[in-house]
Amino acid sequence: RAAAARLAAVCKGQRHHKQGNWHPVIIQQHLIKHLLVAAQVLSVHFCDKCAVTCTKLLTSVSCLLVVPMPGWYLSATTEVLQQADVCPPLSYSPGNNRIRGCFKCQSGTAENPGMVFANTALQAQNGNKTRSNRVEVCQVPPGRYLVQNVVRVCPMGTFRTSFSQTNEESAKICFACPPGITTNTTAATNQSACNVVGPGVSINSTQLAAAQDLAAQAATGVSLNGSSADLTVAFNPNLCDYGTYFGGGVVAAGSSDTCQKCPDGSTTQQRGSTSINDCMVPPGYYINTSNQPATLRPCPNTITLSNGLQAGFYRSGWVTYQSPAVRDSDGQKACTKCGDNILSNPRDIDESNGGNSSAALVAASAYSCYIEPGMGITVTGQVDNTTSLMAFRAEVCANNSYGVENRTYGLISAPCKPCQRNLITLGPGASNMSQCVNPDGYGYDTTGGTPCPQGYYASAGSLLPCTPCPPGRTTLANPANQVSITDCLVDTGKGVFDGDWVPDSTLTPAQQANLTALPCPIGYYGAGGALNGTCQLCPDNKSTQQEGSILD
Repeated sequence: RAAAARLAAVCKGQRHHKQGNWHPVIIQQHLIKHLLVAAQVLSVHFCDKCAVTCTKLLTSVSCLLVVPMPGWYLSATTEVLQQADVCPPLSYSPGNNRIRGCFKCQSGTAENPGMVFANTALQAQNGNKTRSNRVEVCQVPPGRYLVQNVVRVCPMGTFRTSFSQTNEESAKICFACPPGITTNTTAATNQSACNVVGPGVSINSTQLAAAQDLAAQAATGVSLNGSSADLTVAFNPNLCDYGTYFGGGVVAAGSSDTCQKCPDGSTTQQRGSTSINDCMVPPGYYINTSNQPATLRPCPNTITLSNGLQAGFYRSGWVTYQSPAVRDSDGQKACTKCGDNILSNPRDIDESNGGNSSAALVAASAYSCYIEPGMGITVTGQVDNTTSLMAFRAEVCANNSYGVENRTYGLISAPCKPCQRNLITLGPGASNMSQCVNPDGYGYDTTGGTPCPQGYYASAGSLLPCTPCPPGRTTLANPANQVSITDCLVDTGKGVFDGDWVPDSTLTPAQQANLTALPCPIGYYGAGGALNGTCQLCPDNKSTQQEGSILD
């Protein structure tokens, strides 16, 4: 009733207007106002149809009160025009409110090309999605991930292949490239971007493709056979082997191996080397430049020097292959000389392949230098010009001295030692003190050799005290004539007697020396000085006064 009364008043006002009592603008304003109030009370719809992109409020009676549908926003509104436009890409509107603009997606998100959004009212009426739901419109794109509600790019070495809604767990994860492999940039969008091999890693193009497939399986969480995909177990790349290196980079198509060989046969100290600067000459080796290409060779064991002597060589430490100090035509300059007459024999672990085998030996230190038994080493006092080390020289020990007993390694002063007092060796190159023996005419005791007194003898090397001559015999007072029993001559005034004063001439000298020599009887004399001297009858019927007389 109140509404009808108001309408009547309005109409009456209109009549007043016709009679010139009301201003037309006032009449229009009042008419609209009261019409709206009446319409709200009576739920009378005066608008036959709202704009196609608008929807009326539950009690709307005027297009002034219409709202945009989801995915649209109110772009223009007047008393006579209500216009809604579709939300542009990367924005959304829940609709059913009179907003004048769409909400923008957060930075870093993108629309999923797989989702087709309505750009016209007709498309919306035909079932196309509208930009009304934030999580459907604003998705985390490939190559990015969501962390603490901020969209960031996947770091190098990771990738994401799909669009994900911000409320999905998959939006929060970037998937790792296989071990030892990375990407060339950030924000990688698929596993094929994992084509940059890390420094020191050995891989070929076929292995890389297989690794990328494994990475794709790990991204889905399931391997091709349906089991859980564990990329770290499934792919374990090798490191560049000894003697090779790789600085890292993109693997070329058809590549057989990323690792490159070190120049001139040089090698590396470990697997997984990353630079040509890691290529070095190991201990015990040098680079032989006599042929091209140059090659890595062990230091020579025996070389005849310009002075006619022989020498062995060794070399210590790792040195870059480019150093002139390790490049030589025969190793005499690149390696260190043991010394004159000092040879070398490999006794140090070969480090060229990791030093894992005691069967592989090289001459890498002075402990590979050696001398043979019967030799001695002395320091010559000269400094080796190439190493600033003292120079050594070995010699075969001369007569009457002795050297090392066994083959001896290492460069130390070990000169030949002299034999004890009055002892000799039976030749040069004695290797033990036991080879020092008594010479002819000298007896042996713990202090050395002692000259035999007259009437005694000793042969060289007997290692016995002087032996007395048999009774009635003596020696000359000269060691050279005191060597054996055959040097024991019949003494003066004596003669041999074997049951007959005339000895058997068929006896050997040793047998003769063992004949008893007795004092000559009266009337006889003994001249002595012979091995088988006999007593002689005094001449001219003369006689002697006593036994054991000599010719006066």
